[in-house]
Amino acid sequence: MSRFDAMYPICGPDCNCGMLCKRACAIDEHYASRLAFMLECMLVDSHGHWNAAASLLDEYKAEWEKVNPSPPTFMGEPNHTTEKAVG
Repeated sequence: MSRFDAMYPICGPDCNCGMLCKRACAIDEHYASRLAFMLECMLVDSHGHWNAAASLLDEYKAEWEKVNPSPPTFMGEPNHTTEKAVG
């Protein structure tokens, strides 16, 4: 359970906040400066900070996924996550 789950338990894809979702604003405020700093670090030394930046971005995207889930389809077609055996 993340800190945003505790702070905004009713905010998510079904809340009525609309474009002013309090949870979404809190997520952006929490991660904005950290993501900007990580970007600057990557500009200076991309090899030394790549994994940390990718981890932080994944954390940010996971929190946003709770507010605005990805669609179950891609351009009207089902997403196929498993590969079919060719043979």
